Amino acid sequence: MRLDSIPQESIIIVALLHDLCKVNFYATEMRWRKDANNKWEQYPVYAVNDRNPYGHGEKSVMMASEFIHLTMQERYAIRWHMGMSEANNIQTYCQAAEKYPLVLFTHMADQMATSYLENNNGNKKPEDVYLGTEPAAQDPEEFAEAEPI
Repeated sequence: MRLDSIPQESIIIVALLHDLCKVNFYATEMRWRKDANNKWEQYPVYAVNDRNPYGHGEKSVMMASEFIHLTMQERYAIRWHMGMSEANNIQTYCQAAEKYPLVLFTHMADQMATSYLENNNGNKKPEDVYLGTEPAAQDPEEFAEAEPI
């Protein structure tokens, strides 16, 4: 199984479209909290507004297919980019990864981005992660709330 045997166009398509299902998935709503003077104030937060509950990977495939022809390898890679996150589908994921190497590579890339290249302060540079020179993790006690929308 070699990455260089997969068409570069397929890698680009899958990288760009695997999370297409997140389009129009989030909305803003108002919540209440007490301010520094112990007075109630409203503030905006992001909330899930899933108008098309079809499944994460499946929905991305369905949405992309409305605009572009996907090869079977691309469809499987997008569908399974979350890996074995669904316990009852482990065998199916393994079969898909064995049949289409792009499935495994997409899942690995998505995990790398989520677990190693992104944090609460923004994106890290891959070379810093690989060389061990990335900034120290932020203390959760010092975590600053995001700016209101």
